[in-house]
Amino acid sequence: MIIGGSYGQIGACVLGARAALKTGRGLVSAYLPGCAYFIMQSSLTEAMCLTDPSENYISQIPDLSSYSAVAIGMGIGQHPKTEEAFLTSLSLFPETKLIIDADALNILSKQKNPFEHLPKHSISPPIQKNYSVS
Repeated sequence: MIIGGSYGQIGACVLGARAALKTGRGLVSAYLPGCAYFIMQSSLTEAMCLTDPSENYISQIPDLSSYSAVAIGMGIGQHPKTEEAFLTSLSLFPETKLIIDADALNILSKQKNPFEHLPKHSISPPIQKNYSVS
């Protein structure tokens, strides 16, 4: 599952999904804001697409229990509802193999103790307080 994108920031999700397919992942799904649906489907027809109720940003995180791995953060932005949904989802799916990138790192860097939020099977670069990947 690729989770990301926000209005004007869809390209990284397309690239991430394409990379997953090219490396032999098989079934690749993307969870995107509504504005990204046609971009993803026309760019990468083999990817499965699920859309958030919000048109311009991610406002909730779907049930991740059926996915073998999740990549989150590419183009996701830092809208307050996106931040809340991302941080809440970390505690809901503690066994999820999670790859954290881009704005998901920025969201974590705002937390007092960012590593306590990460599931044990997470992959991310080092996180430092006040670190920005933008």
